[in-house]
Parts: sequence; structure tokens; C-alpha cells
Amino acid sequence: MKKIIESIESAIPFLQPYDPWVKWLVSVWILVTAGILVALLFGNRSPVPNETKNEPLNQEQNMKWSRTGDRVIDDVITNLNKMEAADSLNQSTLITALSPLFTRPAFYGIREENWEYFLFVLARTRLLLEHYSQHIKSPKSLRDSIQEASILMVQLQNEIKTIYGPAFSVTDHISTYINDKEGFVKNLPKQQIEIDYKFFDARDETIREIRDILKNTGLL
Repeated sequence: MKKIIESIESAIPFLQPYDPWVKWLVSVWILVTAGILVALLFGNRSPVPNETKNEPLNQEQNMKWSRTGDRVIDDVITNLNKMEAADSLNQSTLITALSPLFTRPAFYGIREENWEYFLFVLARTRLLLEHYSQHIKSPKSLRDSIQEASILMVQLQNEIKTIYGPAFSVTDHISTYINDKEGFVKNLPKQQIEIDYKFFDARDETIREIRDILKNTGLL
């Protein structure tokens, strides 16, 4: 070892003026560095494990829309996800894909399906319709009809929320639970007012207005 260090010292002329301990320190540093380089270059490397190799593919990670637990909405979402993946979105296929949302019993009257789920159905349907309305370009009357129906759906949503009291924020509730039908309903606050047939009749009238607007769009 001493001879190796002496050889290094003699091979590096600029070390000659320095004290012996400096020469020794630099020589040791050179030896250690050389040893590390040799180990890196010629040492056996263990294969890097592929952490995702044996993991099942979570298909929903690549899906635009998550399933909600509502059969009709989930069927529509499945078709929309396929269309997104295949890049086959166009006005005609979109209207066909979205139409089951409006031919379900809920859009014939608030009491036709479990009305406590109606707010969820209304909100999820509206959000899907508003998102994909950007792909519906012409005629202008068709686009205008969809926008008008969307406005009425917001109005209907705000009318229904009143039964849960003034402190209830339907916007926050939708933001939190819109991808989980059961969670959406389960976490609704306690009703603050009693609802009667007049409440249902007024809401049903708004639903009929929405249906009348959508009749000529292909969604019904």
C-alpha cells in the first residue's frame, strides 16, 4: 500500500511541494475513487424489478368518466369512455350515446323513480350534457335547445335543494359526491320541509318543459 501511494505521489509532480500528510490524503482519495469506478464498471448489477409487471391493470385510471353505481348512467359512461378511447366522438354518435339519460323514467316525472335519487340523476345527467354540448355545432337551433334544457335542469336542481334548508350547498355536494350515487344520497342532509303533491306537480311541470325542448334534438 505504501509503495502504491509513493508511486502516485511521484506520478503527480504538483504534489511534491506539499507536506507528506497532504500527499498521503490526495493519494488515498485517488485510490478510493479508482476503486469505486472499477466497481461500477465491472461489478455485477442486479436486475431492476419491474414494479408494475405483475400488477393488474386498473382500467379506470385511463377512463375519462368514473362509474357511479347508477345503471343507466354507468351504461352511458361506458359507451362514452369507449368513444373517447377510439377518438370517435361526433355529433351523431354523441346524441345517440346520451339519449338513454333522458328516456329513463326519471325524466317522465320526479316520482317515476325513487325521488330521493332524482337530484343525483339530474346533476350527473346535466354535467354530462353540458360537457359534450361543445361537440354539437349545428344547427344553431339544436345547440340552443340543449343550452336551454341545461338551464332548466339547473333551475330544477335549485328548486329541489330547498327541501334541505338554506345552509345546504348543492354545488359543494355535487362536487364531492357526483361519482357515487349511494354516497350522494346517503350524505344529503335531513329534510327541512315537508313535501307534498304540489311540490311534485311543480317539479314534474319543469321536467315536461325539459322534455318538450329536447324532443327535436334526437335525445328523446
